[in-house]
Amino acid sequence: AQVAVLDGKRLGVRPFRDMAAAPSSATTPLNPSELSVQMEDLLDAQQVSAKHFEVQTERETEMINAMKTALGQKSQAHCQLDRHQASQILRLMSNGSTAVESNPDSLDSRKLWFDCMMLLDRIQALAPVLLVATSLTTTCIALYSLLRKSNGYNCARCLDPVATLAILERDHLREGDATHLTEFVDEEQFRELLYKREIEIFHAVEGRVISTPSPATWLHMFVWRCNIISRGTLLEPLRLVHELSTADLTALVVKQHIDQKFTPRRIANTCFLVSMIKLGLLPLDILRPDHMCESEWKGLCARLESWTGAVNLKSGLSESHRCQLVQIVEASTCCCLRQLQDDAVVSVPQAHASSTM
Repeated sequence: AQVAVLDGKRLGVRPFRDMAAAPSSATTPLNPSELSVQMEDLLDAQQVSAKHFEVQTERETEMINAMKTALGQKSQAHCQLDRHQASQILRLMSNGSTAVESNPDSLDSRKLWFDCMMLLDRIQALAPVLLVATSLTTTCIALYSLLRKSNGYNCARCLDPVATLAILERDHLREGDATHLTEFVDEEQFRELLYKREIEIFHAVEGRVISTPSPATWLHMFVWRCNIISRGTLLEPLRLVHELSTADLTALVVKQHIDQKFTPRRIANTCFLVSMIKLGLLPLDILRPDHMCESEWKGLCARLESWTGAVNLKSGLSESHRCQLVQIVEASTCCCLRQLQDDAVVSVPQAHASSTM
């Protein structure tokens, strides 16, 4: 199998646009409950095997616990971080625009943006002093530069830190605020400050700049694993699932911080399944746990519709194909349907609350 180079390392996961080259020795999807040894070997080679998922989940749990412990030892609250301003700065560095609807257009740029937002959440828990109003701009630019250097992202449209600050200052002054966005305005002093801030960030996260997948990385692994398991027969629907899920994830990450309930994998699980529903591949009631009463179910549906817009009530697939797709989704996420439902029950209300902020 071909292997793509991402983040400066051989991760074994090809870009989504290259999925058409996925192995397709059969014209019908295989039964995910009977994955062959050869298929497991292929999934492992692409670093999307169940074993790989277990390792990444352990890292995610470790990160969440560290953040929980740090927050328990500090009096600072999450409201200190202006997520909208931070996301604008990171968008600007990614593709030269601060517009909310303007997302990085390359795989590396998009991944870098999500990784930066994840790192912001970790810094907020571990070193919130770096995110006070007078330091936020410098910290965002510094962590972006640090991540890019640490992981070898290939982002052709990324802006130079000084150029980024100049644009931000210009827009800030245009809005009538004469105060500067950072501690220094001299270019040499600013570059020196950035270097010091990168070191502070590096120490705050104990050298583990990237320690766990972001929601977007989980989503990419789900989609790639699903394409392999289905032997490429779901390629076109998966492209749409990836686009819809990424849009939902982007909107969520701007407003909602990661915590022990709103974990990266749980968010990705929910967006992946909800996108299947929005496209009519799965019925809406696939989200309903057996134990949920009618009133709770109606409340969840209302929140889901408010968050994502109108959703299809029924699947366009036959019953047999729908059941097969559920099996493939379970195998692709390494989660049983009950776990996916439980994740949605937790995530949808939080996503709805974030969307109404």
